[in-house]
Amino acid sequence: MENIIQQSIGDFVHEGMKSFGIDVNTKRQLPSVKDGLKPAYRHVIIEELKNGGKFKKSAAIAGMCIATTHPHGDASLKDPISNLVRWGISDGQGNHGKKMLLGQDIDPASMRYTEVKVSDKYIKIFSEYIPYVPFVESELEGTEPEYLPTPIPLCLAFGTLGIGNGVNCRIPAFTVHSMMDALLNDNPKLLKAPFGMSIDMNESELDLLWNTGVGKISYNFEVKSCNLEGTDGLMIIGQPELFKPRMTELEKLADQGKVYIIDQSDKKSTKIFVAREYNIRSINGDDIKRLVTEAANNVRTYRLTVADGDTAYLIPLREWLRKTYDNYITIIESYKADKINKLKFNRLVQSYLHAVVEEWKQSDYAATKSQLATKLNIGEDVVSAILSKSLSSLAKKDTTGVISKIDSDIVSYENINPKQKVLEVINEF
Repeated sequence: MENIIQQSIGDFVHEGMKSFGIDVNTKRQLPSVKDGLKPAYRHVIIEELKNGGKFKKSAAIAGMCIATTHPHGDASLKDPISNLVRWGISDGQGNHGKKMLLGQDIDPASMRYTEVKVSDKYIKIFSEYIPYVPFVESELEGTEPEYLPTPIPLCLAFGTLGIGNGVNCRIPAFTVHSMMDALLNDNPKLLKAPFGMSIDMNESELDLLWNTGVGKISYNFEVKSCNLEGTDGLMIIGQPELFKPRMTELEKLADQGKVYIIDQSDKKSTKIFVAREYNIRSINGDDIKRLVTEAANNVRTYRLTVADGDTAYLIPLREWLRKTYDNYITIIESYKADKINKLKFNRLVQSYLHAVVEEWKQSDYAATKSQLATKLNIGEDVVSAILSKSLSSLAKKDTTGVISKIDSDIVSYENINPKQKVLEVINEF
């Protein structure tokens, strides 16, 4: 007879929502503490990496994600695919959309009309070290990397919003170089804004964000005095990835015929020009400058909520940067040790190649791998590697050149300084 568990409907719903909330937070909505990516973004990058440096239809990339790692509809991948193109992690062909300073954003075209691939620099950043990342069971098929190897949480380079079940998350954005400088000097005042913006240090709570994971940041678009077709005015410049300028007051003045606003954005930059209408006396240049400066500023509280696969929690910015940095150092050390071990093994193979072949010949090719290993006092794996080589390789008389090249490669890998390697990778961003 089956056991019947008695439970109130309230407890049943509570447990169900709790289980659902944990699943949503850790597998969909929040960035991972290990690479700063939401699962949808990681799945897209991994699928693009599998395709190498070749363009492929965005719809095909989304389809492969849905088939192997991402148990959700293709609509959940449209924005991640296009965002990765705008952020430079992917290269794109076709209309992948654009964030506008003024008016409606340009939506991406349907995924069947666009193509994507991982940009060359990110292939270089990710591919070499992925084999040294733990692989976990995918929700759908086979295994996948638990995270992508990166020296900084990637979302912190671009900013993102995550709304989970019972938690909220708002990620700021900083330049990659400034994050590394801030970490190595333990100084959040070294953080700088990306997207052509600046941070108002006096109005920001970078120390709080650094030490607690919650803090206010005041971002500003660049505002420049300029002359457009003979008219003096102000230009607001920057990419509106984190916010748009608050143009309400200026638009009211434009409706009243006191100022005019022109979108000057082009393929290279996003910018808008604001100037006083001709012969208007009720508003002066200082008034316009104040309104434009206010419009170009945004103060917001950011909250670093991350997932570790099982739970969601708040993390101080310093700790998050330190975790990814230290983990990347460990990955490089594993990569270095693995390469050296493989080279040393290959050196053994080349060193004993002729001895194994001669001993095998003398036994009329009857000696087993175990017997040859015992006779020559070497590992059976070395003998196996030698005997699995092609006949042309076994017939080579002189392996001195090959051994010399291996020795040179061993020295090269032994000279790898993980900390210096991190800085080299940072320069790729």
